Amino acid sequence: MSYSSIPKQTNDLINGGFYHSAPVALSVKSKVPNGVVLSANGKSSPSGAISGGFEASFPDKVSGVTLTQGWTADNKLTTKFALPSFAPGLKTELATTFVPSAGSRGANVTFNYSHGPFTSKIFADLLKGPTFKSDFAFAKSGATIGGEVEYDIPAGAVKGYAAAVGYAGPGYSVFASATSKLSVFSAGYYTKASDDVQVATKATWNSKEPAQAVDFEIASQYKIGPTSFSKAKISNKGILTLAYTNTLQDGVKLGFGVSVDTQKLNNPVHKAGLSFSFESAAPVAKF
Repeated sequence: MSYSSIPKQTNDLINGGFYHSAPVALSVKSKVPNGVVLSANGKSSPSGAISGGFEASFPDKVSGVTLTQGWTADNKLTTKFALPSFAPGLKTELATTFVPSAGSRGANVTFNYSHGPFTSKIFADLLKGPTFKSDFAFAKSGATIGGEVEYDIPAGAVKGYAAAVGYAGPGYSVFASATSKLSVFSAGYYTKASDDVQVATKATWNSKEPAQAVDFEIASQYKIGPTSFSKAKISNKGILTLAYTNTLQDGVKLGFGVSVDTQKLNNPVHKAGLSFSFESAAPVAKF
Protein backbone atom coordinates (compact mmCIF):
# COMPACT_ATOMS: atom_id res chain seq x y z
CA MET A 1 0.00 0.00 0.00
CA SER A 2 1.34 3.44 -0.97
CA TYR A 3 1.34 6.55 1.23
CA SER A 4 -1.55 8.10 -0.72
CA SER A 5 -3.57 4.88 -0.31
CA ILE A 6 -3.64 5.06 3.50
CA PRO A 7 -6.75 7.32 3.64
CA LYS A 8 -8.02 6.34 0.18
CA GLN A 9 -11.10 4.27 1.06
CA THR A 10 -12.39 6.95 3.42
CA ASN A 11 -11.64 9.84 1.06
CA ASP A 12 -13.10 8.07 -1.99
CA LEU A 13 -16.42 7.51 -0.28
CA ILE A 14 -16.60 11.00 1.24
CA ASN A 15 -15.36 12.98 -1.78
CA GLY A 16 -16.08 10.87 -4.86
CA GLY A 17 -19.29 10.24 -6.75
CA PHE A 18 -20.94 13.61 -6.07
CA TYR A 19 -21.95 15.79 -9.01
CA HIS A 20 -23.06 19.16 -7.60
CA SER A 21 -19.78 21.02 -8.27
CA ALA A 22 -20.66 21.59 -11.95
CA PRO A 23 -24.16 22.24 -13.40
CA VAL A 24 -23.41 19.96 -16.35
CA ALA A 25 -20.44 17.64 -16.92
CA LEU A 26 -19.70 15.37 -19.86
CA SER A 27 -16.90 12.86 -20.41
CA VAL A 28 -16.23 10.56 -23.36
CA LYS A 29 -13.57 7.86 -23.53
CA SER A 30 -12.84 5.43 -26.32
CA LYS A 31 -10.18 2.78 -26.93
CA VAL A 32 -9.51 1.97 -30.57
CA PRO A 33 -8.24 -1.41 -31.85
CA ASN A 34 -4.55 -0.40 -31.95
CA GLY A 35 -4.60 0.42 -28.21
CA VAL A 36 -4.84 4.20 -28.56
CA VAL A 37 -7.09 5.73 -25.89
CA LEU A 38 -8.98 8.94 -26.74
CA SER A 39 -10.80 10.93 -24.08
CA ALA A 40 -12.54 14.28 -23.85
CA ASN A 41 -14.31 16.01 -21.02
CA GLY A 42 -16.05 19.28 -20.37
CA LYS A 43 -18.06 20.92 -17.63
CA SER A 44 -19.86 24.18 -17.09
CA SER A 45 -19.52 26.48 -14.10
CA PRO A 46 -22.17 28.55 -12.31
CA SER A 47 -20.74 31.61 -14.09
CA GLY A 48 -21.34 29.97 -17.47
CA ALA A 49 -17.69 29.35 -18.33
CA ILE A 50 -16.81 26.01 -19.91
CA SER A 51 -13.71 24.05 -18.92
CA GLY A 52 -12.43 20.76 -20.20
CA GLY A 53 -9.94 19.20 -22.54
CA PHE A 54 -8.94 16.45 -24.91
CA GLU A 55 -6.36 13.72 -24.35
CA ALA A 56 -4.90 10.95 -26.47
CA SER A 57 -2.70 8.13 -25.21
CA PHE A 58 -0.45 6.17 -27.60
CA PRO A 59 1.18 2.98 -26.27
CA ASP A 60 4.16 1.52 -28.09
CA LYS A 61 4.42 -2.19 -27.33
CA VAL A 62 7.89 -2.49 -28.86
CA SER A 63 9.63 0.14 -26.74
CA GLY A 64 7.25 0.01 -23.78
CA VAL A 65 6.78 3.78 -23.87
CA THR A 66 3.30 5.34 -23.61
CA LEU A 67 2.91 8.87 -24.95
CA THR A 68 -0.04 10.97 -23.77
CA GLN A 69 -0.88 14.31 -25.37
CA GLY A 70 -3.44 16.70 -23.93
CA TRP A 71 -4.98 20.05 -24.81
CA THR A 72 -7.26 21.92 -22.43
CA ALA A 73 -9.90 24.56 -23.03
CA ASP A 74 -7.65 27.22 -21.48
CA ASN A 75 -5.03 26.41 -24.15
CA LYS A 76 -2.64 24.40 -22.03
CA LEU A 77 -0.64 21.74 -23.87
CA THR A 78 0.48 18.70 -21.89
CA THR A 79 2.79 15.85 -22.82
CA LYS A 80 3.53 12.76 -20.73
CA PHE A 81 5.93 9.89 -21.28
CA ALA A 82 5.38 6.72 -19.24
CA LEU A 83 8.71 4.92 -19.59
CA PRO A 84 9.38 1.19 -19.38
CA SER A 85 10.70 -0.14 -16.10
CA PHE A 86 14.46 0.26 -15.78
CA ALA A 87 14.51 -1.88 -12.64
CA PRO A 88 12.06 -4.27 -10.96
CA GLY A 89 9.30 -2.34 -9.21
CA LEU A 90 10.24 1.04 -10.70
CA LYS A 91 7.91 3.18 -12.85
CA THR A 92 8.98 6.49 -14.37
CA GLU A 93 6.92 9.29 -15.91
CA LEU A 94 8.07 12.53 -17.55
CA ALA A 95 5.53 15.34 -18.00
CA THR A 96 5.66 18.80 -19.56
CA THR A 97 3.17 21.66 -19.85
CA PHE A 98 3.14 24.71 -22.10
CA VAL A 99 0.76 27.67 -22.21
CA PRO A 100 1.40 29.56 -25.51
CA SER A 101 -0.57 32.66 -24.51
CA ALA A 102 1.52 33.19 -21.37
CA GLY A 103 4.73 31.56 -22.55
CA SER A 104 4.84 29.56 -19.31
CA ARG A 105 6.39 26.11 -19.19
CA GLY A 106 6.52 23.27 -16.72
CA ALA A 107 8.43 20.03 -16.49
CA ASN A 108 8.47 17.31 -13.88
CA VAL A 109 9.52 13.72 -13.40
CA THR A 110 7.89 11.11 -11.19
CA PHE A 111 9.40 7.88 -9.90
CA ASN A 112 7.22 5.20 -8.30
CA TYR A 113 8.98 2.30 -6.61
CA SER A 114 7.46 -0.79 -5.03
CA HIS A 115 9.26 -3.74 -3.50
CA GLY A 116 7.48 -6.12 -1.17
CA PRO A 117 5.93 -4.18 1.72
CA PHE A 118 7.78 -0.96 0.83
CA THR A 119 6.58 1.71 -1.62
CA SER A 120 7.97 5.14 -2.42
CA LYS A 121 7.26 8.03 -4.76
CA ILE A 122 9.50 10.92 -5.80
CA PHE A 123 8.07 13.90 -7.65
CA ALA A 124 10.53 16.53 -8.91
CA ASP A 125 9.45 19.86 -10.39
CA LEU A 126 12.39 20.68 -12.65
CA LEU A 127 11.57 24.31 -13.45
CA LYS A 128 9.84 25.71 -10.37
CA GLY A 129 12.44 25.86 -7.66
CA PRO A 130 13.42 23.20 -8.54
CA THR A 131 11.64 21.33 -5.79
CA PHE A 132 11.01 17.70 -5.06
CA LYS A 133 8.42 15.87 -3.00
CA SER A 134 8.97 12.37 -1.75
CA ASP A 135 6.81 9.95 0.18
CA PHE A 136 7.22 6.41 1.48
CA ALA A 137 5.10 3.74 3.10
CA PHE A 138 5.74 0.42 4.77
CA ALA A 139 2.91 -2.10 5.13
CA LYS A 140 2.76 -5.31 7.12
CA SER A 141 -0.15 -7.47 8.33
CA GLY A 142 -2.74 -4.84 7.40
CA ALA A 143 -0.96 -1.95 9.12
CA THR A 144 0.69 0.84 7.11
CA ILE A 145 2.90 3.72 8.21
CA GLY A 146 4.17 6.44 5.89
CA GLY A 147 5.47 9.96 5.55
CA GLU A 148 5.99 12.75 3.05
CA VAL A 149 8.46 15.63 2.69
CA GLU A 150 8.77 18.51 0.21
CA TYR A 151 12.13 20.24 -0.27
CA ASP A 152 13.08 23.50 -2.05
CA ILE A 153 16.56 22.92 -3.49
CA PRO A 154 17.68 26.57 -4.15
CA ALA A 155 16.39 27.75 -0.76
CA GLY A 156 17.82 24.70 0.96
CA ALA A 157 14.67 24.46 3.05
CA VAL A 158 11.94 21.97 3.79
CA LYS A 159 8.63 23.36 2.47
CA GLY A 160 6.37 20.78 4.04
CA TYR A 161 6.11 17.40 5.67
CA ALA A 162 3.39 14.99 6.74
CA ALA A 163 2.85 11.57 8.27
CA ALA A 164 0.09 8.97 8.29
CA VAL A 165 -0.74 5.61 9.77
CA GLY A 166 -3.52 3.21 8.85
CA TYR A 167 -4.91 -0.26 9.26
CA ALA A 168 -7.08 -2.27 6.85
CA GLY A 169 -9.01 -5.36 7.84
CA PRO A 170 -11.78 -7.43 6.23
CA GLY A 171 -14.39 -4.88 5.14
CA TYR A 172 -13.02 -1.89 7.03
CA SER A 173 -10.08 0.51 7.34
CA VAL A 174 -8.98 3.30 9.69
CA PHE A 175 -6.37 6.03 9.35
CA ALA A 176 -4.87 9.02 11.12
CA SER A 177 -2.70 11.67 9.47
CA ALA A 178 -0.88 14.91 10.24
CA THR A 179 -0.29 17.23 7.27
CA SER A 180 0.84 20.84 6.64
CA LYS A 181 3.99 20.44 8.73
CA LEU A 182 2.11 18.30 11.24
CA SER A 183 -0.37 21.10 11.98
CA VAL A 184 -3.57 19.69 10.43
CA PHE A 185 -4.76 16.43 11.98
CA SER A 186 -7.26 14.06 10.37
CA ALA A 187 -8.72 10.70 11.31
CA GLY A 188 -11.18 8.55 9.41
CA TYR A 189 -13.00 5.24 9.36
CA TYR A 190 -14.45 3.24 6.47
CA THR A 191 -16.58 0.12 6.62
CA LYS A 192 -18.48 -2.03 4.18
CA ALA A 193 -21.40 -2.82 6.43
CA SER A 194 -22.96 -5.19 3.89
CA ASP A 195 -22.87 -5.94 0.18
CA ASP A 196 -25.16 -2.94 -0.34
CA VAL A 197 -24.05 -0.41 2.27
CA GLN A 198 -20.78 1.46 2.78
CA VAL A 199 -20.13 4.09 5.45
CA ALA A 200 -17.22 6.46 6.10
CA THR A 201 -16.51 9.20 8.63
CA LYS A 202 -13.72 11.77 8.79
CA ALA A 203 -12.71 14.43 11.31
CA THR A 204 -10.17 17.22 10.71
CA TRP A 205 -8.67 19.74 13.14
CA ASN A 206 -6.30 22.62 12.31
CA SER A 207 -4.01 23.33 15.27
CA LYS A 208 -3.14 26.76 13.84
CA GLU A 209 -6.78 27.76 14.26
CA PRO A 210 -7.62 26.16 17.62
CA ALA A 211 -10.71 28.32 18.12
CA GLN A 212 -12.43 26.69 15.16
CA ALA A 213 -14.47 23.55 15.68
CA VAL A 214 -13.37 20.17 14.40
CA ASP A 215 -14.63 19.62 10.85
CA PHE A 216 -16.63 16.41 10.70
CA GLU A 217 -18.16 14.55 7.76
CA ILE A 218 -20.08 11.31 7.46
CA ALA A 219 -21.02 9.68 4.15
CA SER A 220 -22.89 6.56 3.12
CA GLN A 221 -23.41 4.73 -0.15
CA TYR A 222 -26.34 2.42 -0.80
CA LYS A 223 -26.51 0.01 -3.71
CA ILE A 224 -30.05 0.28 -5.08
CA GLY A 225 -29.72 -2.38 -7.77
CA PRO A 226 -27.21 -4.02 -10.10
CA THR A 227 -26.66 -0.79 -12.06
CA SER A 228 -27.41 2.05 -9.63
CA PHE A 229 -26.47 3.43 -6.23
CA SER A 230 -27.13 6.51 -4.15
CA LYS A 231 -24.87 8.52 -1.82
CA ALA A 232 -25.46 10.95 1.02
CA LYS A 233 -23.07 13.12 3.02
CA ILE A 234 -23.55 15.56 5.89
CA SER A 235 -20.99 17.81 7.58
CA ASN A 236 -21.03 19.57 10.93
CA LYS A 237 -21.41 22.84 8.98
CA GLY A 238 -24.86 21.72 7.89
CA ILE A 239 -24.00 20.96 4.25
CA LEU A 240 -26.12 18.05 3.01
CA THR A 241 -25.01 16.42 -0.25
CA LEU A 242 -26.96 13.80 -2.17
CA ALA A 243 -26.11 11.90 -5.36
CA TYR A 244 -27.55 9.23 -7.61
CA THR A 245 -25.62 7.20 -10.19
CA ASN A 246 -27.10 4.84 -12.77
CA THR A 247 -25.33 2.81 -15.43
CA LEU A 248 -27.88 3.00 -18.25
CA GLN A 249 -26.02 0.43 -20.33
CA ASP A 250 -22.46 -0.76 -20.81
CA GLY A 251 -20.25 2.31 -20.95
CA VAL A 252 -23.06 4.85 -20.41
CA LYS A 253 -23.39 6.37 -16.94
CA LEU A 254 -25.71 9.08 -15.65
CA GLY A 255 -25.16 10.98 -12.41
CA PHE A 256 -27.18 13.61 -10.59
CA GLY A 257 -26.30 15.45 -7.39
CA VAL A 258 -27.42 18.29 -5.13
CA SER A 259 -25.81 20.17 -2.27
CA VAL A 260 -28.00 21.95 0.28
CA ASP A 261 -26.87 24.33 3.02
CA THR A 262 -29.39 23.42 5.70
CA GLN A 263 -28.52 26.56 7.69
CA LYS A 264 -29.32 28.86 4.75
CA LEU A 265 -32.38 27.27 3.19
CA ASN A 266 -33.77 30.62 2.01
CA ASN A 267 -30.51 31.78 0.40
CA PRO A 268 -29.38 30.99 -3.18
CA VAL A 269 -26.34 28.98 -2.08
CA HIS A 270 -27.54 25.50 -3.02
CA LYS A 271 -26.04 23.60 -5.95
CA ALA A 272 -27.18 20.94 -8.40
CA GLY A 273 -25.36 19.11 -11.16
CA LEU A 274 -25.85 16.55 -13.91
CA SER A 275 -23.14 14.28 -15.30
CA PHE A 276 -22.97 12.04 -18.36
CA SER A 277 -20.07 9.71 -19.13
CA PHE A 278 -19.59 7.48 -22.16
CA GLU A 279 -16.89 4.85 -22.49
CA SER A 280 -16.33 2.36 -25.28
CA ALA A 281 -13.60 -0.12 -26.00
CA ALA A 282 -13.01 -1.71 -29.38
CA PRO A 283 -11.35 -5.14 -29.50
CA VAL A 284 -7.59 -4.73 -29.41
CA ALA A 285 -6.04 -5.61 -32.73
CA LYS A 286 -3.58 -8.49 -32.77
CA PHE A 287 -0.49 -8.04 -34.89
